[in-house]
This record gives sequence, structure tokens and C-alpha cells, in this order.
Amino acid sequence: MGAYYLIVNPLKREYLDPGSFGEGFKFPNLLNGGFTTLVLKSLISDDRRGRWAGDPVILAADDGGLPNTGGLIKTTTEERPDRKFNVLAREGFADVS
Repeated sequence: MGAYYLIVNPLKREYLDPGSFGEGFKFPNLLNGGFTTLVLKSLISDDRRGRWAGDPVILAADDGGLPNTGGLIKTTTEERPDRKFNVLAREGFADVS
């Protein structure tokens, strides 16, 4: 099956969903030069005043990712000790796709 990915900015609490653009959202298909890549470049570009310029950006897997990715944001709770970053983003972050 393989993991499905979101491109997440934990500081802005936003994410891009490649599937929203009709593009591949599995690891081999990510950032292959389609619309997702164009949007990401616009978001992280420092010469175009990108909203995400200088922020951490994470490829968050839905099944293979680790909880509490890199210590940037706590994803787990007592009730959901295995919640992954991808799930947290889908549940509480803004989709900017």
C-alpha cells in the first residue's frame, strides 16, 4: 500500500495535500514538478515573500510517520498515544492546497 503524504508547516499550522491537485501523494510521486511543486516553491521562496519562507516543512506520512515529529509539535495525547503528524495536521491545521 505505502504511505500517503502531506507537506506540512507546523509553525503556521498549515498543509498542502498533493491529492487536492490530482497529483501523486506517495513518496516516489512527490515534488515531480507538477502543481504541488509550484505551490510549494511559491510558499518557501524568500525572493517572492513566500508565507513559509524560513519555516520548517515536513513530509508527513499517514502510516509510516513517527509521533511528535522532530519535537516541533506534540501530536500525541493520553487518549491517542500513537497519533501521527499527518493525522494531527488533517484534524486541526488549515489546508492551503
